[in-house]
Amino acid sequence: MKLSGGRVLLFLSLGLSFCTAPDAGRENMQIYIDGFAPQSIVYPSESMVLLQGIPLTPIVPTIAAKQPIERCTISPALPSGLNFNSKTCGISGSASTQQLASSYVVTAANSIGSKSQSITITVTASVLASCQSNSGDATFTAAKCTDGLAFTNETGTNTTLSFTARLSTQPLSDVTLTVATTDASEARIASTGGNCDNTSSSSQSSCTITFTTSNWNTNQTIKIIAFNDFVSHESPAPTYSITIGGSALFQNITSNQMPNRLTFVTTNTSAGNLGGVAGADAFCMNDPGHPDAALPLGSRRSFKAFITTTGGSVRQWDHPSTPGRIDWVMEANMNYFRINGTTLITTTNASQNFSTMSNSIDGTANESWLGFLPGNTWHAYIMGCGAPCPLFTGNCNNYTNGTSATDNRTLIQNTTVVGSLYSTGAVRTCDVPRRLWCIQQ
Repeated sequence: MKLSGGRVLLFLSLGLSFCTAPDAGRENMQIYIDGFAPQSIVYPSESMVLLQGIPLTPIVPTIAAKQPIERCTISPALPSGLNFNSKTCGISGSASTQQLASSYVVTAANSIGSKSQSITITVTASVLASCQSNSGDATFTAAKCTDGLAFTNETGTNTTLSFTARLSTQPLSDVTLTVATTDASEARIASTGGNCDNTSSSSQSSCTITFTTSNWNTNQTIKIIAFNDFVSHESPAPTYSITIGGSALFQNITSNQMPNRLTFVTTNTSAGNLGGVAGADAFCMNDPGHPDAALPLGSRRSFKAFITTTGGSVRQWDHPSTPGRIDWVMEANMNYFRINGTTLITTTNASQNFSTMSNSIDGTANESWLGFLPGNTWHAYIMGCGAPCPLFTGNCNNYTNGTSATDNRTLIQNTTVVGSLYSTGAVRTCDVPRRLWCIQQ
């Protein structure tokens, strides 16, 4: 363009563009706004199977939203006894009636928008469980099941307990429930082919049981096996729960809550030259009568010999120095069983000895090496016999001498009188092979 005075005005293009599609801008803005609305509602399961009358641990979904959720709704209303949280969309309570699978729509909303999710809820008959004694655990009694508490221990053959389960009322359809342990390193389920009561098979962390409309009130047996992790005296004691269908039946089950220990008398015999305390303990650990003899030595439970020495590596109950006991093999307030795990021999007192016996050591006429005087004194033999005792007699020279020149007191295996547990009269010379009584640690 030519202006007055001969001046020319030039228009320069600066590369600017102007929005000619206002609808596209509104669409982009709407997408941005919609991102703050709830995007998803995720429950642990979209198909829930609840047990009638069993309180729920609240089932709370994960809701993806950039803007806080302001309200939750569900349609239709939940079954009687169940509660719906209008802030979190969580479900809690205890369903009071059964129902077949029914659909519900859960909606989470905020000021920007809302998101809906469909779920199904089935309410079936709850499980009635009770503890029972079984031949594998004769010490397991109904008294130990008070208030739903059941337990087993993880020693020897006394490792299985049973409980029975059935439904409380007739279900509307078949009910298949999973039985599981919360800690498979401590307790497992005796399972084979899906059954929950077969101890001849390898144990599993879970199994299933099915109740039908016909057998719903027939007890089904579930066996729990304490899993042998080869760790004794675990501290703190391991705990686990047994659950059926997601509902814990037995809480805080302690695998060694009832303190039990096994004992056995060695199959092999030896003269008095056992190699001291360490050699006697090794004799127990390597004996074919050890309950874990089929396992490698390093995987076996620890057992020590029930003997006393006065020199070398000392093992005594009544050593005069504090604390009075050195490397003693028994613990306070403990049950000690025969190798079968069901025959109680004795229960120790707070002083780590015992004054009564329920059964003899093993009922045989055999004698085992001992070296002290259980009964009124529990003194080592050499300490109890006074000045006339030649040095190192009374314990086969601390179990390093296997000749007739040294002697010992032996353990009588077929008595239930503590004062008669040790041999009297003529002492036993150390050249005659004898056994050892071995105590689990």
